[in-house]
Amino acid sequence: MISLQLFLERVENYEIGVSSLILYFIQVQPTNRADTPSFKNNQKIRFIWLSPKIKNIGNRVFWECTSLRSIVLPEGIESLGNNVFMGCTSLRSIVLPEGIESLEYGVFDSCTSLRSIVLPEGLESLGNDVFWGCTSLKSIVLPEGLKSLGDGVFSGCTSLRSIVLPEGIESLGNDVFWGCTSLKSIVLPEGIETLGYGVFSGCTSLRSIILPEGLKSLGNHVFWECSSLESIILPEGIEYIEDYVFWGCTSLESITLPEGIKSLGDGVFSGCTSLQEIKAPLKFKERLKKEYLKIEK
Repeated sequence: MISLQLFLERVENYEIGVSSLILYFIQVQPTNRADTPSFKNNQKIRFIWLSPKIKNIGNRVFWECTSLRSIVLPEGIESLGNNVFMGCTSLRSIVLPEGIESLEYGVFDSCTSLRSIVLPEGLESLGNDVFWGCTSLKSIVLPEGLKSLGDGVFSGCTSLRSIVLPEGIESLGNDVFWGCTSLKSIVLPEGIETLGYGVFSGCTSLRSIILPEGLKSLGNHVFWECSSLESIILPEGIEYIEDYVFWGCTSLESITLPEGIKSLGDGVFSGCTSLQEIKAPLKFKERLKKEYLKIEK
């Protein structure tokens, strides 16, 4: 009886299907890439083992392999292409090995069963829509050294309850946490100067958030329909608040706008039905009084 380890060693240079594609071993291409489209939309594959000689996985290789439950990525993998595992609705967990520095567009887009993932140290960026629609993902640990989150990284992760953003993150893209309806609290690290369009839009369970002192601007719709947000402290360094930032924050009762604000957008507090008090710089008081009639005297 041959051991599984010895079997894997013997098949590592060619592909073999076992039990009608339930288990599959992927060959080494001449370029050390697994970039053929042969597994795209395959409904039978459940488990994948990749040869240790494969260094890169191309775009959409396992796109909509809806029965895929587990995959072993070898040490030495350097890159995963766009939408590699998009629509793998049975994939529950995955460990990413050291050496991957970035995750590209939509790598785990719509992996609706993904509950846990281990991200490697050395990872510097998460591209757009990496975990978009991963509705079973409850928590995730982001490695130290991560510098940027692209647009929509966690959009639609409706089970995500908590997340810690490491020190050193420099930018958050648009709609990063859009529709994360279970997210209750978050602390933003120092170094972030701008929150882009709709970063926390639709986070209906968000009750508290700590903004960094160096924050300078809030983009459009940042807290749109954060209906559980009761209070928020804006740091003194904020200069720009764009349109509809707090639209529909129906639990927000009071807020203080720092003296250094240079620009205040339209409809900032529209739909804030519980808002009783706005403390604002003199230059904005008359305008806000006409719009909301809740200005501190």
